[in-house]
Amino acid sequence: MSHDTLELAEDLKRAYGDHYVAGQNTATLKDIISRYEGGTEQSLHERLPEFMRTRGPFLQALDLPRQSDTPWTEIAQTLPSVADTAENGLHEDVIRTFDAAGFERLYQFQEETAAALLDDNHTLVTAGTGRGKTESWLIPILQYICEAKAGHHDDHPPQSVKCVLTYPTKALAQDQLKRLIEYLYTLNETRTGQDRITVGIFDGDTPHNDPDAFSYLDTAFKYFECPCDDCASSLMVERTEDGYQVTHDAPSDLDVDLDFIKLTREEVVDAEVDILLTNPDTVNYRLFNINEQDEQQVFVTQPKYVVFDEIHEYSELFGSFTATLMRRYLRSRRSLLGLDEDEEDDLRLVGASATVENKRAIFQRINPFPDAEMEVVEENPRSLEQALPADLPTEFVANTIDPDRLAGTAADKNPAETLVTDIVGPLPEDASEADRQRITGNRLYDTLLEASGDHLDIVRALYASLRDEAQRPADLRSNLVETYDLDDEQAKQLVDNFVTLGQLSGVLESRAHLFSWPLDGYYTCVNCAAVYDMPQSTCSQCDHHFVTKLAYCNHCGEEALESWFCPDCERLTPLNVTSGEGRFEYFQDHTCSCGTETIRTVWRPYYECTGCGDRQKIDRISHCPDCDTVLVLGDDKDTLICRNPDCGTTVPADTEIVCENCHSHDLEPLSDDDILYCEDCGDAHEQHEGYQCSCGGALHPKRYLGWSCSDTDCSAVYFGNPPNTCDCGKRRFARTGLLDINAISHCANCDTDLLPGAECNCDNPETSPAVRGFREYKLVDELGQIRKPSTFHGAVPCYDSRKSYRKSSRYESMIRGPGNTAVTTAQYFLREIADIEEPESFREAKMLSFADSQSDMKELNRNFTEPEQTLFVTQLVIDALEDEDWTTLADIQAEVIEQAREYEEMLTEGDGGVLERMTGYQQSVEDFLAEEVAARVLRGRYNNRWRHRDHLPSKGLIDVQLDVDWNTLEDGEKAVLEAVNEQSKQYVSSLSDDIEEASRHVESLVEKELLRRIETDSGYLVGLDEDHVLCANVDDETPITYLPTADTFRSTFDEACDPTAPEVEAVTFSADYEVRAEFTHPHFALTAYRIDYSDPLMLVSRAYFGLTEKDERRRIEYQFREGRYPNFLSSGPAMEVGMDIGDLDALLLYGTPPNTNSYLQRIGRAGRQSGSSLVHSISQRNPIDYYYYERPNELIQAEPQPVPLNETNEEVLRISLTWAILDYFAAEYWIPWCRESSDVIDDIYCEEEPVPRSEPRPNDIVTFTALLASENDEIQYIDEEAPLQTLKAAYEDHRPEVRSWLEEILGFSYCRDCGRKHSAGYEGPCSQTECAGQVVSAADAHAGTIEDAMTAFIDEFVEGYFDFEDEIIDELDEVQSELNELSLESRGRRKRRSRDSDDRAEQRDRRDRLQSRSANLNQYLDRLSKMDYGTFLEEHSTTPFSLRSVEDTVEYELIGDDFESVTEELQSRSIRIALSELHPGAAYLHSDNQKYIVTGVRAHSYRTSQFESASAICPTCGAEYELGEGPCEECGSSLRRLQTIVPERVTAYKSDLVLGQLPNGEPLRPTRIYQSGDSEIQDTYAPTETDVTEFQGEAEKSFDIVTDNGDMVGRFDYGDVSIQSSVRQFSASYAGGGSDPLPNVFELCGKENCDGVIARDDETAYCMRHPEHSTEDTDVVRLATEFDTKAVRIQFDDEELEHAFSHGVRMALQYIGGVGVRAVPEALGDDGTYVYDNETGGSGVTVLLTMGSGDTREKFDKAVDLMKEAFECDCDNGCPFCIYQYGCENQNDPETIAKGELMDLLEEGLTLQQRESELDDDK
Repeated sequence: MSHDTLELAEDLKRAYGDHYVAGQNTATLKDIISRYEGGTEQSLHERLPEFMRTRGPFLQALDLPRQSDTPWTEIAQTLPSVADTAENGLHEDVIRTFDAAGFERLYQFQEETAAALLDDNHTLVTAGTGRGKTESWLIPILQYICEAKAGHHDDHPPQSVKCVLTYPTKALAQDQLKRLIEYLYTLNETRTGQDRITVGIFDGDTPHNDPDAFSYLDTAFKYFECPCDDCASSLMVERTEDGYQVTHDAPSDLDVDLDFIKLTREEVVDAEVDILLTNPDTVNYRLFNINEQDEQQVFVTQPKYVVFDEIHEYSELFGSFTATLMRRYLRSRRSLLGLDEDEEDDLRLVGASATVENKRAIFQRINPFPDAEMEVVEENPRSLEQALPADLPTEFVANTIDPDRLAGTAADKNPAETLVTDIVGPLPEDASEADRQRITGNRLYDTLLEASGDHLDIVRALYASLRDEAQRPADLRSNLVETYDLDDEQAKQLVDNFVTLGQLSGVLESRAHLFSWPLDGYYTCVNCAAVYDMPQSTCSQCDHHFVTKLAYCNHCGEEALESWFCPDCERLTPLNVTSGEGRFEYFQDHTCSCGTETIRTVWRPYYECTGCGDRQKIDRISHCPDCDTVLVLGDDKDTLICRNPDCGTTVPADTEIVCENCHSHDLEPLSDDDILYCEDCGDAHEQHEGYQCSCGGALHPKRYLGWSCSDTDCSAVYFGNPPNTCDCGKRRFARTGLLDINAISHCANCDTDLLPGAECNCDNPETSPAVRGFREYKLVDELGQIRKPSTFHGAVPCYDSRKSYRKSSRYESMIRGPGNTAVTTAQYFLREIADIEEPESFREAKMLSFADSQSDMKELNRNFTEPEQTLFVTQLVIDALEDEDWTTLADIQAEVIEQAREYEEMLTEGDGGVLERMTGYQQSVEDFLAEEVAARVLRGRYNNRWRHRDHLPSKGLIDVQLDVDWNTLEDGEKAVLEAVNEQSKQYVSSLSDDIEEASRHVESLVEKELLRRIETDSGYLVGLDEDHVLCANVDDETPITYLPTADTFRSTFDEACDPTAPEVEAVTFSADYEVRAEFTHPHFALTAYRIDYSDPLMLVSRAYFGLTEKDERRRIEYQFREGRYPNFLSSGPAMEVGMDIGDLDALLLYGTPPNTNSYLQRIGRAGRQSGSSLVHSISQRNPIDYYYYERPNELIQAEPQPVPLNETNEEVLRISLTWAILDYFAAEYWIPWCRESSDVIDDIYCEEEPVPRSEPRPNDIVTFTALLASENDEIQYIDEEAPLQTLKAAYEDHRPEVRSWLEEILGFSYCRDCGRKHSAGYEGPCSQTECAGQVVSAADAHAGTIEDAMTAFIDEFVEGYFDFEDEIIDELDEVQSELNELSLESRGRRKRRSRDSDDRAEQRDRRDRLQSRSANLNQYLDRLSKMDYGTFLEEHSTTPFSLRSVEDTVEYELIGDDFESVTEELQSRSIRIALSELHPGAAYLHSDNQKYIVTGVRAHSYRTSQFESASAICPTCGAEYELGEGPCEECGSSLRRLQTIVPERVTAYKSDLVLGQLPNGEPLRPTRIYQSGDSEIQDTYAPTETDVTEFQGEAEKSFDIVTDNGDMVGRFDYGDVSIQSSVRQFSASYAGGGSDPLPNVFELCGKENCDGVIARDDETAYCMRHPEHSTEDTDVVRLATEFDTKAVRIQFDDEELEHAFSHGVRMALQYIGGVGVRAVPEALGDDGTYVYDNETGGSGVTVLLTMGSGDTREKFDKAVDLMKEAFECDCDNGCPFCIYQYGCENQNDPETIAKGELMDLLEEGLTLQQRESELDDDK
């Protein structure tokens, strides 16, 4: 990076703070900042970064690579050959290749790795990211290939695969292919024909050799750079007679044909490429694919080397499957090669890994050879050890070292530069400037590493200091100031020179780390008004007990407080915010300590002045004493400045609370002091002596809400019970707080809504609970009645009759999520680098973002893109008006379009396409941009967007007028123009409603060219003619009208249409956007700040994740690495491993990575070329995030963690050994399956016996994968010729051989600790040096697994279909029998007139359930026969062919414009993710940044039939009940039966797509589903519920939790658990703010075979798939799935303590197990709290806490220590910084988390003690 990383980091912090303040009410925010933690001497702007909670930057010095002592060309000539018959020394082609690549010296580890492989050893190499691990093993493998090509290796002929390169991701394979092509292009320069070394990828993306392959291949290689030296073009693919070939996109011929690259599956196999790139999944299919020959040869029998790159990624299930895969691979090779023993096999394994703790163990587990000797080569980096020298060269503190002058020839060097050049020595005079700088750097490097005791000791010492501990530059400078008695400027100069010399020499490879915590809002003390950024139990400034959430009014800026109000005991409780399911929000429920559910209230305290006795609210917003305009606090905090530009008054500032009457500071917050509450136990007490509860807790007042009377002019307030009559004579009173009410009591007699628990005073009250979806806050009067805020002015925090009290918009809570922090900081960082005048700067303006969920990746992409597009047009509009007076809107539009096109040309380097992605359906770029420009100037809706946020006249940035003499217009014409000014596009019919003769006036204005007609699909609109709309930037020449008291701007057009009343003060405002971009300006504004921050530009974002289309993946990989865009890439683990992203220097980590290995991998993506990078870590409000936020060095200096890999996972072994039976037949026999196809029949059959593989392959036989692709009715039939029956017969004939095959796969012993394989049968101590583990026999330990696999082979692969079909038929018979019995019973009961109505209802419901179940089963039987065999195995077998997961999935289709599918193929999601992302009504964000609304959900017939539906739900409030209960206790609504379904397939439509027409003629869009269907949907949220249906503990892993004193306080059991996950309702949030006040239940169409979602409002309901369907009989559903996994069950007598401990376990497992919080969810069961592995079958994480030696459980003890450290916090009952967790089942309600009791218990010390009694099945 050519920019100063530290300076960029500081700029990022400042810009984010400025952005936040500018986007708020600046008067309010500046006042709040001044009180932050009591205030400091710093100015507001200096204090801002700390207020924004961003820590750093921390500067870290990295280890230095250790280079070989011998030059590359010399060492290459001395290395031995592999073959004895070949000459020693590397082949000249290999030497030449790496010499041309710029290799001067190998790193020491590269030299050692090459030697180990040339010596024919299994080899593992580990080194840091970007160090060149690939070259370390590639050099010797290329040497071997060259020898084989020359005929030196008989077992590996010239035409054969020599090496299989195995990668964990396809992206990494593509990236490595690029690198290999570059090397092989050079290597093949002197080779021709068969002598050339060939390469190809064969994985799931590799196409077959057919015409459809061209599009993918051409797209993929388009983004490969040409390796030749003569052009800078990309590669391209051409069709040939035989297939395809690669060439370059340039007119000149290539020096070396690129035909050594093989492109399709057939080409790769036919050519038998020398180097084959693939992945374990692909290898798996080649092993068991019976009857396949050619692919089996190239993948299995031919290779000499199998390389596992990024071997640390082979963890958990994937690692376990891969380890067993290699044992299967070795066994198949032995058979196919005709070997007797594994030792005869010359296969060599190579592993390459980043530095992880247990790298040897991973490699030993994946290496299939027992007792294999292997070389482990580890990087041994260098460092500098030097203490701060006693003497400091004064030259370094007085002068600036310039690297250009240092290496230059000029003599005018300053003393510091002269000092350095004396050390470096003279440079060659004839060398180029670049060479001189390189030589200078090399000599400095050698001197710094080899010498000492010179003037460079200070450089060595500062490096050593930063390597030992990352430090903030300010701390580093402070240390130097103190040590050497320097001033701040001298210390800064010294640090700057250190960085210059360090980077020039290459010694200082550095990272700058920033840590940001998202804004969780702020908290304030009710007594002294001190402000805090996290909850406080007491105020640190005044020791007051009540610190609560702070908010402010969006209209007047006045502050308000948010708390919980108990309607029973009337106390207030401080409100905190929390995270639930990854969303940051208020608690859904909060219960008072008296047991009553509380209500969120917004209020302002009243104070009583002890000086004058006056009672008052305190206004934090001050107004000018001269003009009544709002005053803004100056940056120095000493003065308040009037915002009226014509006034300019300043008054002294006082940030303390001051009496408005006598100006005293002695004010006390008012409350009802007759009742006090205990801080500890919560009990209420009448006031008494001592102020102490019987429990010892302090007593404090909590009743801060008083009573205000209904007189608008009365300011009296009362505490306690209100009087009968106010002093003013009024008799009605209301609580002094706005209440967020939804649940009420309703009196049907008098139609009155009351607070729950209140009694109605009417003559005949009939009250019942009800739920109202109030969108506005309410008041409560003295009778408990719900009242509007307008009825009691004095009871609301701030009254304004013109403004509403909507919950979504009235008050600003100052909460910004982690996504906001992430994208905003990224945008400012990148805009600081990108320079429109230097297009190449855009290649540096890149940031890679890492998140761990696809939803986060897509959200970041969208949240980055939308504001960039908005700002780009806004900047272009302002730029078009720069240095101009009045300009027509038409000219501005033309200028913006031209400038945007030029920018796109520059950014895409001519490729285009960026602007097109911004447009709507069937909309040109020109039309889109013209509309966007108009939206900046005129009011109204443009491009299907509501009122634009960047309406520049309203922001006082531009002025607008019409080019017309208003005096010449008729009144009617003026009225039309006034209407068009409010909404710039109007239907004439709409104008006619309010304006007489509107049509005539419109026609007149059209003739005068002031209006123009606009044709739309719905008719004609009229709008302003852009040629007569004039615009100008606001400045001294063209000021705008400003209304100071209203703080609004009015354009010249506004004033012409509706002149400001004479009594309203109006002034001219001339401050331009550049002035208003300054923090200190009274009118500091966000839009002005963003416009001024950079030249007009648009940064481009893309999302890259697993479901990204493969063509798009290739495009993004290239563009991000080589192009000028995308500038922000939102990705995840796919980009984590091995990807070389060129000169990338900036990373954003969205949440702490799941483990420190991932952290180290991710931060290694940046700074590879420059040696300097920025890493910005954004917390996701997780305790483990806060742990590192508070202890950044623990993460920065993190050591690698072990990677979990259980090679002998029982479930993995069972599945793998079942597959291995197929391996046996694939290696030993041809099974003559044949296909008979005709118009009538398409079957596969087998008439012959299996043929040994030693015989020629029979003609026209089909493979096992062909069976997998066949429909069940083609292969599933009972006949001896049926293909699966012949497989069964072959198995029965060869059972002994099969068993022997499986036993040989397990024919080894292994060490439980290090994984080293020993010879079969050996048991005893491990032979590995420094390992104390015990060795066990795999065959003995898992003998039962072999039996299970052999049983499963027939049960699953052969009989599974018929057994499953029989199960369905049997179940259908049972259901029909029950229906028959029910029918008979019903006939018998008809004679009984007294039959109970409840019995009849229960019988009807039972019949409905049985009929539904019967229909589902019959439907699934029909589908079963047409399902292909492979899909059947995936859905109903326990041995699906996947190495990574056994999770069930849900398919989904996204329908876009023209009702076409958005993706080439159906997509799929894990079913548990789909429950929350693809439920009915879900707003699914796709990677195209469009929202797709789920309007159809099809149930999986069979799985749905396995769930009982025995509950009911309230369709109004979503409460669930037992079937038969009702009505709803919460709201009184009638209940609906709740059916449980398992989703199978989902259909989602683009949100603005017109699906049809409603009976009233309105278009039916997917957004009709939502309660606010006319608002733009932002997000949907469906809380997932988990239920434990069964737990079976393991006796040997059952423990008591005991204290150090031996007291048993709880139980801790590990075992198997069955978890049911479900969702039953969702809520929606909207782009303009606000969310649904009530939940939405899932309702589906009841019409047979229709999967439509029902959209319902108060009056109508529609099926979203078929609007014509009747909605009288619909289904209300719950979506559910069930899976088995592993869990720990925690049991304490106190449920709240148990829950708190489970949060501690989850936090600790993230640290200990190296996983994210989502990997260890919780479930609250009736018999305990469960923390479980979030992978089907278990992932080996929760078990870690039970592991240890002897009586010690080290991991559990570590967990206890982590809890004590991480949960230490100043809060009362928990907060996001300590114990709150994602996925808390109770939304982190502090009433359900006994944090205090947990901390007390942890102090007693906790350990696990083995429990002797055996566990039984607990459920």
